[in-house]
Amino acid sequence: MKTKRWFGMLVTVLSFVLLASCGFGSGPGKTASDFMYELDRGNVSSAAKYFSADSRARFSSKITPAMTRMSQQIAARGGIKNITVVRENINGELADVILEISFHDGFGGREMFSMIKEEGEWKIIAR
Repeated sequence: MKTKRWFGMLVTVLSFVLLASCGFGSGPGKTASDFMYELDRGNVSSAAKYFSADSRARFSSKITPAMTRMSQQIAARGGIKNITVVRENINGELADVILEISFHDGFGGREMFSMIKEEGEWKIIAR
């Protein structure tokens, strides 16, 4: 009887850990990953919503062309295979995120994002 109870607790804990490691929740790492997956799908206009209001105001003419180029580069590599949050450093309303991105053509690399929390949601700061 004890073995079944311990096994059940172990399965519950492991399930929670797996969900947490896959980006479950709405932290800055998940936001940055979601942004990259939008670009992977070619949804440039949807990806724009991930930028902070200040970034959209200051760089409105540059954001869409830059995201279009990124989306084309992702497509040229066969699309995103996997994204891993390498680092998520949160300091109050600001955060730095590093993603490890692997592509279907075998290429991989890291992308860094500076983030700000606006109205309860993490947004990308364009620089």
